[in-house]
Amino acid sequence: MNGKRWKHWRNTRKFIRVLEKLGVDFSDSGDNTDEKSWVNRILEMIRSQALDRDVPEIADMAETLANMFRYNIGQPQSLATFEQELENVKNYFLIQQYRFQNRFELQIDIDSEDSEILECQIPRLTIQPIVENAVHHGLERRSGKGMVRISAFLTE
Repeated sequence: MNGKRWKHWRNTRKFIRVLEKLGVDFSDSGDNTDEKSWVNRILEMIRSQALDRDVPEIADMAETLANMFRYNIGQPQSLATFEQELENVKNYFLIQQYRFQNRFELQIDIDSEDSEILECQIPRLTIQPIVENAVHHGLERRSGKGMVRISAFLTE
């Protein structure tokens, strides 16, 4: 096993041990080797057990991660509506809100007269990487509050 693969495997094992210490039961994960299904099942188990333990923040994070995961791996070469892209950005931003204790705000400005823009087709994963760069390079190191604003309008 090369160095990177060994490190990834070791980190994955550490993560699973931490989850087991927190009470996540992996005995129901089955023999399916399909990684997509496995990740979704693990996130759903985390969500369910967080709800059972009355920890809604962790349940919300697990659900948001599952939504992002499904969107990000689903048909990466296909198009998505602008609305679907914005939903993915909202999910990404929610995770960042947890990470940075609500220091950042996401503002989406779409004129109600331009609501048809939400149905426009664009390449999948167009907006989220831009927002991620804005958070990473613009807001992360900043002390205090910050905002990412997405504005969209139709032109002729």
